[in-house]
Order: sequence, then C-alpha cells, then structure tokens
Amino acid sequence: TMGFSMDSYQGSELEAIFQGRLPPGWRIRDPMNTQMLSPPSTLQEEAERYNRTPHVCIFVLHYEMLDDTEGETMQKLKAEFRKIIAMGVMPIVLVTQMDCQEEVDDPRNAKIRADPLAKDHTFKEEKLRQAATFFGIPNGQVYACVNYLDMDAKSWALDRHLWLILHRVLSSAK
Repeated sequence: TMGFSMDSYQGSELEAIFQGRLPPGWRIRDPMNTQMLSPPSTLQEEAERYNRTPHVCIFVLHYEMLDDTEGETMQKLKAEFRKIIAMGVMPIVLVTQMDCQEEVDDPRNAKIRADPLAKDHTFKEEKLRQAATFFGIPNGQVYACVNYLDMDAKSWALDRHLWLILHRVLSSAK
C-alpha cells in the first residue's frame, strides 16, 4: 500500500484496504464512494473482496523515528497501528537502518551486519524494546531489518536474518 504520511489515510482507506473493499487499480488519492464501504451484495463480490484482503501487515520505520514518539507523526502512526489490530491483524514491525548509527567509515563494516540476531547489540535491543513498548505489542513482533547494501558478497548472517523475518511474516499471515 501507499506509505504512511501526514496526508495519507485521512478517511476510511485503511479499513477499506483491510476489508478488501477497494477495487483493483484504486489509488490512495482516488475518492471513496459508499458502494466501496457497503457490505457485499453477492457471494461473488464477497469472494473477490476476500482475495483483495491483506493477510499480513508489516510496518517499516527508521530507527530515528523512535526518538520522537510524542510527535504528531508517531502518534498518528500509533493510531493507525491500533486500527489494524482492531481489525484482527497483528502487524510486524521492522526497524530499519540500525547499521547506520554505528560510527564506521563504511556501513558494510557495521558490527550488526556480522550477526543481526546477536543479543550483544545494545542499541538494537534498546530500539526494538522501545518500538514494542510504543506500539504496545510483544517484543517478538519487532525485528531489526538489516539489508544488503550491495551484491558484492553473500552474507550467511544477513540471509539467515532476512529468512527469519520472512518466515515470521508468512507464519503470521491469515
């Protein structure tokens, strides 16, 4: 879906997305009509809506966003997050770019890249706990997302880490 901003998701778009009520080709700036929000009138319409229903939700946020949890942006994000939970979907949160906070000449040399799953990354653990507390979800729903920066060399640690995130996403899909 379209990313979050202060201008997006001003009306019932989020609910309509999670109920599969938006027609194919609909865009976030398109108007919504009453037919989109009305209950399905036929079994075929119900089946089509079910096929458009998201089965999992992933929130991706930069670690620095957690430095201003009282700000307007984060408060709106939290409100949208709660709406999704109320619709029966427990989002997974990915906190990104944690490798950028390490003071190294090249982000590819950041310690977290050697093993993103290691528990000895104090900054990472603090940010993951902070995200879980802010959104009011279990710690196991929040992951550090450490991606490849280039394709010069494979990394077992990054592959394993990204595979575990993918596995968690697929496991939580309804």
